[in-house]
Amino acid sequence: MKSLECDINSIFVNENKMEIKSLVSMIATNLNYQTALDSPKIFHLKNTIGQEMTTKLICAVLVSFCDSIKATRTMDAIDTIECAELLQQKYSHDSIKDIMLALRNAKMKGMTFYNAIDVSVIMGICEQYFEDKAKYLESRHNETKNKSGFIRDETTTLLIGFEEAMEKKQKANDEAKRIAAEKRQIELLKIQNQILGNES
Repeated sequence: MKSLECDINSIFVNENKMEIKSLVSMIATNLNYQTALDSPKIFHLKNTIGQEMTTKLICAVLVSFCDSIKATRTMDAIDTIECAELLQQKYSHDSIKDIMLALRNAKMKGMTFYNAIDVSVIMGICEQYFEDKAKYLESRHNETKNKSGFIRDETTTLLIGFEEAMEKKQKANDEAKRIAAEKRQIELLKIQNQILGNES
């Protein structure tokens, strides 16, 4: 923990901040709900690069955000580590990009920070984000469901139309056969009458 705290403290040093901003900016490429959904989940990162490295990444995101807000009272290294660990626990099946998007949305929407950022503020931002994300996913699911139903209805209509067309065609064929049979019958009767007339 002490080693991790020293590493996080180094992020707060001014000469390292540009490097951190560059890293965060690279991760934030094409940041939206879909890229956040497609990104590796936090529990997966912990299994692949380790918990300490995952914590450092989240801390870098938090420090970069706090620095951009320029609040007078903000989180120190210990607060930042605590916040990163809470986020990992609570949102283990979401991605770091989700956290970045939550922070960016709060900033873009003009959220008032009252010149102070602490762990509770960050957690509140993320809670609001995940509520909005849930509504987005529900809306997308309903939209997909409605489209699926529309396609199904259109397919059914086409099938019914095809069946009706085939039925009409069959009736027309049957009628044509009936008329042809009647004509043949009339012709046979004519021939028969002619034969009988000749005989008499």
